[in-house]
Amino acid sequence: MAKKKPKKIKKITNILIIAIIVLAVIFLISLIKISVTANAIKEQKIEKQKEMEVEKEWLMDNCECIARDIIRCMDGFEFIDDLCRNTTLNTYSLRLLSCSKYDCTGEIRELTKEYYWD
Repeated sequence: MAKKKPKKIKKITNILIIAIIVLAVIFLISLIKISVTANAIKEQKIEKQKEMEVEKEWLMDNCECIARDIIRCMDGFEFIDDLCRNTTLNTYSLRLLSCSKYDCTGEIRELTKEYYWD
């Protein structure tokens, strides 16, 4: 009877070790899946920003601006409380009005704030 107890303990220990290994593998797979998904979303966002920048540049080069309704700030400044602020330097700047509507030889094209804000 004394020999059965150590075998039982060894069996339970082996089962616990296997369970811990399985849980660790599941956890690692979950982390990898989350990382891959996050990278895919980031790549999609970067690609969309590039496409929007190309479209905006094309409109600026080939069409006439007919409305300036998008408020934006210079680089390094953020639009906070109706002002352009650089919180690092504790300075303010004038707001800029960007073109929101273009006339491309009769075809009217509109840009939204997402073309100017990240």
